[in-house]
Amino acid sequence: MLAALPASDRDRAAHTVGADLRLSGVSGPPARQHGALAALPGVTGLTPVAEKSVFVGSSVVQTVALDSAAASAAGLPSLRQDLADRPAPALLAPLTAVPAHGIAVPGEPTALEVTVTASADRPLPEPGPELLLWIQDANGLTEQLAVPLPADGRPHTVTVPLAGGERRAHPLTLGRLGVDFTDRQRARTTLDLRLTRIGAVTDGQRTDLALPPGWSWARADPAPVDPAALGCPGTETAPGDTGVPGARGEYADACGWEGGGADLLHAVLRSHDPLSGATRQSVALTVRPGPGTGAPVLPVLPALADRALLDAVRAKAGDTVELDWDRDGGGVQKVLITGVVDGLPGYDRTHGHLLLDLRAVAANRALTGAPPPTATRWWLTSDDPAATRAAVAVDGRFGRPQSAPEVAAALADDPFRTGLRCAWLLVLVTAPLFAVTALTLHTVSAVRSRQREFAVLRALGVRTGELTALLRAEQVAVTVPPVLLGGALGLLLAALLPAFTVLDDRAGPVFPALATAPGRPATVLTALAAGLLLALAVLVLTRLLARVDLVRALRAGEDG
Repeated sequence: MLAALPASDRDRAAHTVGADLRLSGVSGPPARQHGALAALPGVTGLTPVAEKSVFVGSSVVQTVALDSAAASAAGLPSLRQDLADRPAPALLAPLTAVPAHGIAVPGEPTALEVTVTASADRPLPEPGPELLLWIQDANGLTEQLAVPLPADGRPHTVTVPLAGGERRAHPLTLGRLGVDFTDRQRARTTLDLRLTRIGAVTDGQRTDLALPPGWSWARADPAPVDPAALGCPGTETAPGDTGVPGARGEYADACGWEGGGADLLHAVLRSHDPLSGATRQSVALTVRPGPGTGAPVLPVLPALADRALLDAVRAKAGDTVELDWDRDGGGVQKVLITGVVDGLPGYDRTHGHLLLDLRAVAANRALTGAPPPTATRWWLTSDDPAATRAAVAVDGRFGRPQSAPEVAAALADDPFRTGLRCAWLLVLVTAPLFAVTALTLHTVSAVRSRQREFAVLRALGVRTGELTALLRAEQVAVTVPPVLLGGALGLLLAALLPAFTVLDDRAGPVFPALATAPGRPATVLTALAAGLLLALAVLVLTRLLARVDLVRALRAGEDG
């Protein structure tokens, strides 16, 4: 049991953290986060983790999204084999399918160059509108970039720097593109926007982005819109009459758009109505397969579920459940449960969790215009966790760290655990001593009671060595059965007792369950050591006690 405790502490610590290190509250844009964390000493793999509470029916569960490809390559999360029916890479493999969306950005660019022409039907106040680009990296994290958009009707080439371009997780994807109107506008404005080209700049060379064949631009917001309510050119409507139930005509939106011809994108956009107090001042378009009209068809996302979630929603592996993204514009997402784990590493196993691919979630949310997922923490693997932890501690950008070795040390230093370990160590030391003492007393008593018999044998010519061998055989016959029985009983108790003696903070069984296998070799070695100690005691005692004083023994017989 003593040998199994350190292994159990490591298993519990790995499950508590989810990786060698967990960082919460890392600051900076995703590009700088990934590059800075990957450069830490000892880091061999990493993945961002995005969390969000959602509804499945009437139950509130937590979705956990990570880069499943990077996680599988790095051995994340730290899932013990017996907590699932398959190894972690096999569980994560079905999650890697990412819905098609956006325009692929070739190479590892440090900037994007956008050739754009914009004109407004009335003068725009300063500062003017901004051109927005949503760039998604290979981890699934999205960064919104903004540059001033000249609206003078002349073509301009604007440069959009990609911070930390050489240290990003490549390849990149242009997920959405839009315009943000200034909040100083006094009247609604129509903006004619033409994007001639977008080039990815790598080492001074520019590679133009292209719309994939059969793909089109589409409104990122699937909510209905009435061009007349927007006041689009060529439409008329009565004041306050939207014409479409649920349409939000006071917000900024698109009147029309097209792409794939002479221009990469040509769109007519309407700004928000400043007199209505509209809160959304930007409009965005995304790229998706097929026509750009109608609501997007969202594919079913594969996911892993823990036992708590299956119990809460009464589902099983192979079922499809619907996630309600808390009415934040993300709509309902169907999820197929492809695997089950007893408990998701890094999270409380008493609450339900779904594990998804971060890139797939980001793609689906881009298609629906919902806010992209953001990393709430990072998981890191390291071949030197102590060095990585030390480097993180001196830099405030990396937030709040937690390492598996620290958690394991805290578990080992628990006062109750320390007392239990001391009690077991005391038993381990004193039990062989008690056995040797009992053997000594038994042997001495047996020899004294048979001293006259031994004297007669010596008088008949039995040599001391032969008498020693006889006594040794008798004591071995007496000692071996208890040693074998005690060793077997020790193995049995080592397998059964830990479940009742090793408890967590709530006085319940530890999770993951204490594995007795690491302690079995030590138990066998302890039993062998105890047997060897008893054998040595038998050897010494029989050699000493087989010496008989014939005169004294026979005279004692005459006197008796």
